[in-house]
Amino acid sequence: MATREEEGLILSLENEGVLHNALTRVGLPRSHPDYDDYLQDARLIYAQYYAHYGTPLDTPSEREKFNRLAGWFVFLRLIKRRGQLRAHRTRLADYQTEEFAALRTLAIAAIDVTDTPLIDQLAMSEAMTKLWRTASDPERTLLRLRAIGLSDREIAPLIALTPRSVGRMRKRLAQRYHDLVD
Repeated sequence: MATREEEGLILSLENEGVLHNALTRVGLPRSHPDYDDYLQDARLIYAQYYAHYGTPLDTPSEREKFNRLAGWFVFLRLIKRRGQLRAHRTRLADYQTEEFAALRTLAIAAIDVTDTPLIDQLAMSEAMTKLWRTASDPERTLLRLRAIGLSDREIAPLIALTPRSVGRMRKRLAQRYHDLVD
């Protein structure tokens, strides 16, 4: 015997138009690259809603009522998920923008680039990107905090090191950076 969720999945396949309408209301055209993923999510949401729905679907009017409610429920859940995804993407973009700004500030602070040829500036930028990718989490934190102008003494308690250890870490990073530029 099938569980309520399995019955809900079967019912979602029989009433796939409800799911397509919910996706259309969310603003996803069928040509969207993630449409199939969202459709699968919609099926699961529909099945979960069916599993918790208490009224039996014996008559066509009960089935029609259920599909209207399920379509609305699927729409609301997908809107919530898309909103969470957008918020996550926004936070990620903000973080990446801050990270890039910190790297640029570091590169400018480390070397006076005003009289440096453009090709050398590009090499410095590539070196900073490579350094960032190979840096450990404490080293990245150090780079970020130096970029906003904090001293070794101010950084030390923030990353649970002594000022002397912070200075040594900073000097190692500077040496790695210069090795990458050369």
